[in-house]
Parts: sequence; structure tokens; C-alpha cells
Amino acid sequence: MKYTGMTICKSMLCGAVMIAALVVGSGDAHAALGVDFDAPTSDNLVAGSDGIAGWSFTANRDLYVTALGIYDHEPDRKLEGSHVISLWKSNGTLITSVSFTEPIYPHSQELVNGKYHMINVGATLQAGQTYVIAATMGTSDAFAFFNGASAADHNLQFNSNLTYGNAVYSDTLTGMPGIDPLSEYGNFGANIDVVPTPIPAAAWLLGSGLLGLVGIRRRTGK
Repeated sequence: MKYTGMTICKSMLCGAVMIAALVVGSGDAHAALGVDFDAPTSDNLVAGSDGIAGWSFTANRDLYVTALGIYDHEPDRKLEGSHVISLWKSNGTLITSVSFTEPIYPHSQELVNGKYHMINVGATLQAGQTYVIAATMGTSDAFAFFNGASAADHNLQFNSNLTYGNAVYSDTLTGMPGIDPLSEYGNFGANIDVVPTPIPAAAWLLGSGLLGLVGIRRRTGK
């Protein structure tokens, strides 16, 4: 069977695209929560507040934010609170913010790991940069916090793509909250869902394949 220059070009293009897709798939994990923990006892709950509760972290690699979340400790009630969940750069620049009003009943299917309502957003985080995530909790909604000992007891775990910084809190409802010296870990009123951005190697591989096609076409005169 005789192969023409065009046939070879098409075969190489298909191969380059398929390999690039495999590389992206192997290096790109599914979106995962920034923090997770076992359900806290009353000793590790702040029972409702008019302020903004959250935490800071540093991105260990370039990340894409798929959702922001609000902690929901209480079962369905007749009255559920409204919340604003925000993400800032460490200098106070707002990156993105979403509003969420909890449905009354039923809403268990909307919870992630039985704890968080997640609202879809889209934002990028840069490796080595520090960020703050926090939410307005309202007096009817508790949030979780932990000290060094209770963190282990409640299986507190952070996404490996993040490095935890500090708990943050503010009595005011505007602007980025500052460090909360009363909470060693937390305050986990807000959460984030992140996924690593595609690795550059895939784009390089696809580009190399396309350059190879150009060379073949020139040599074959097609």
C-alpha cells in the first residue's frame, strides 16, 4: 500500500492530538475540596456570627477554581440563611464572589461530603501566591474551627495543591477579613474546589507534532 505525504501528515496529526490528550488527562486530577474534615462536635463549632469567617492558603501550583462553598452544619430548617462567599488575593484584591441562599427542603443532594453547598465559579490561581477565602455566615449558621489537637481527632486534611496559612475573621461584612488569633485552624465557613491547570508538556507535544507536519509537507512538496 502506497502512503502519500498527505496520508502521513494526517496520521501524525491524529497521533499528536491523541498523545497530547493522554498527557493532559494523566496530569490533570478531578476538582477536589481545599479542606475536608469529619463532622465537628460542639466543642469545635462557632455558633453563628454576623461576621466573615474563612482561611488563607498558598497555591503550590497553578490551579483553576471550579467552585466556592459554604458550610452547612444544621439539618434542613424552615428558615435558612443567605451567604456571600468571596476569594481574594493576599493584597485584598477581590478575585470572585458568589451569593447563595440555602434552600429550605430538601437540599441534602446539593451538599458535598455532607457539609458544603458548592456554587460554580471560574478563576485561576498562580503557584506561590497567597489567597483568602471567606464567607458571611449569619447568626443562624455555625462554622467549624480546630486547634492542633482537635485537628487530628477530626481528620482535618488539606488539598495537597494548597498550603494552609491562617484562620481569618472580621466583624464587618465588607472587604477581606484579617487573621483571627483565636483560631489555630479554620475558620471553615467557606471552602474552595480546585483542579490543576493543564501541564505545559501537552501543549509542547502538540506543537511539536504540528511543526513536524510542516517539515514533511515541505519535503514531499505537497
